[in-house]
Parts: sequence; structure tokens; C-alpha cells
Amino acid sequence: VDNGTPMSFPWTGNLATGATDNVNIPAITGVGGGNHALNVWLANINNSGSTSAIGTSSTNFSISGAPTVAAQPEGFEANTFPANYFIDNLGAPIGWGWVNGAGATNSNRSVRCRFWNMSSGTVAYMYSKRFDLSTVTNAELVFDVAHTYYWAASPEQDRLEVHYSTDCGSTWTSVYNKAGTALATAPPLGNNSQSFVPTNTQWRNERSDLPNAGGLSDVLLRFKGTSDFGDMLYIDNIFLGEKDNTGFEEVYGLEQGLQIFPNPATDQSSLRVAADAPFEARVEVVNMLGAVVYSQASQTFSGVQNVQIPVQGLANGMYQVRLVAGDMQIGTRLMVQH
Repeated sequence: VDNGTPMSFPWTGNLATGATDNVNIPAITGVGGGNHALNVWLANINNSGSTSAIGTSSTNFSISGAPTVAAQPEGFEANTFPANYFIDNLGAPIGWGWVNGAGATNSNRSVRCRFWNMSSGTVAYMYSKRFDLSTVTNAELVFDVAHTYYWAASPEQDRLEVHYSTDCGSTWTSVYNKAGTALATAPPLGNNSQSFVPTNTQWRNERSDLPNAGGLSDVLLRFKGTSDFGDMLYIDNIFLGEKDNTGFEEVYGLEQGLQIFPNPATDQSSLRVAADAPFEARVEVVNMLGAVVYSQASQTFSGVQNVQIPVQGLANGMYQVRLVAGDMQIGTRLMVQH
């Protein structure tokens, strides 16, 4: 590994000329997160005693660093592609890539799958960092997506699938699968020579439950793009953490959940609550470590009300704004950007 000290292990068997066999190499240990090179070769063939390398083969692989607690969405806004996110375009020159100049609200960067340049049936993958969800009860994936197609009469079936793994990628569970008109967030272009670049209003926020992932300390995401030779797909603001809603709407009956604006906020934001019937609740702002950083006294909500949330004293980052009534709560996310 990386031209380090070789590790050897025996293989015993008989192969006819031209025959093949699959060999499981021992677990690789002591290798940190990042990109690595693996070299493999044969020696001592037929017990010859020769140490000369025969049939040397090389490949590259990537390892995500140690799992981390999600503190805020990955918006791909840094000057370099985020550490521990990896792209695997299966050897093709085009697939997933980091792009500047196209992002969701108040964002300049995102990741893009270039279906526009990928022949039909081509597959490409992007892998997230590893998430520590040991303090999460009901895990939820949240991300922004933007995509469209060419022709209204015959939409291309470009597809986005999202899977998660709890065993470092040995097995995967599907949590999101959309294609064609179900995936699209903007009207068809009507021109197959035009490359789609979304405006701020042509993004959609997606949410998917991750059953059985809550409470686990090592969860990995995989974004799979399958081209139908359509147009560009964009992903932004990937977040994995506690699900916002925990039965509140069913009990207290909110017409449209919670809405908060502006979002992101600099000095103050407004929480809109539309209630079917009066109920008592308090407003809290919680950081991504679970600490309450702002709260208001319990009050009665009835009809449509707007609650002002001062944020000028909060650090930049992602927060949960929630209503708490007894042992039930409902929340929505707020980004603070000064």
C-alpha cells in the first residue's frame, strides 16, 4: 500500500493454463483517510523460492477518515473539495464533479453529475464522509437537488439513487430513487444542445428517513447517478442527522408544518406557525451538538402567527428551530450566516 512495506500471504491451489481464481486479500490496517495506491504481485510460484515479482497489478482506492458528528450541511463552499468525500466515475473521464457558479440559495458551489456528457446507461458514484449517528434517534438525510430534461413529450430518464451503508460499504440500503419528471426541479429546456444551470429557485429540498441508522457510530452515504443522456444534475447542502418531526403534526395539527424566513439569516428570522387549533408550546433554537442556545417562554399558538427569532448573537452554522409541547416537538432547520 502506497509503496510501503509489503504484506504477504499464501495461496494454494491448481490453475490450468488461462484459468482464473478470486483471492481475498487480508484486511488492510493502519491506513488513514484519503486516496491510496494498492500494488499486488505473485512470488514463489510453484514453490520455486523466487522472490521476483510476477504479474504486478496496481489500482487506486479511497478511504474516508474517522466518522464525525454532522455539525452543518456540506455545501461544498470551501476552496477545495471536502475531505473524506470521494468521487468514483468508474474509470470514465466524466461523471460527478465539483462545480463553481451553480449552488442552492446563497451558495456558489455544488457537485454535478454530467448526464449531458454521459452516454445512456453510464453510472457514476459519489461517496460521503462517514457519519457518527450514535446520539441520533431517528436518522434523516436532507439535501438539495436541481435537474431538468429536454423534451416534455419524452423526458429522459436520468436517475439519482441514494443508499446508505452501516458496514463500510459492504452492503447498501436504498433510501431515495427518482428519475425523469419525478427528479426534475425545473421546466424542460426544449433544446438538447443547452446545458442546464439552475437558478436559486430551481432547487428542491429532499428528505429521506434512514431506518435502523439511528444510534450507529459509522454510517456512509452513496449518491449514484445513472445517465439517460439527458441534462445536468446538481446536489448541494447534504446533511445527515436527527429527523425534525416527531409526531407533533398528528397530535396538534399544523397546516403547513413550520416555515422560517429569511433562511439563511443574518440578524433575525421569523418562524411562521399555522395551527388548526390552539396549543401551548415554547420556541427553542438548538445547535447541531444538541445544546439549546436560545429559548422563549411557553405561549399559546392559534391560527397563523409569526415568531421573531434573534440570531445576531449566534455563531455561523446550522441550527434547529423547534416548537416543544410536553414530550413532543416539531422543528425546522435555520442557517445563520453573518
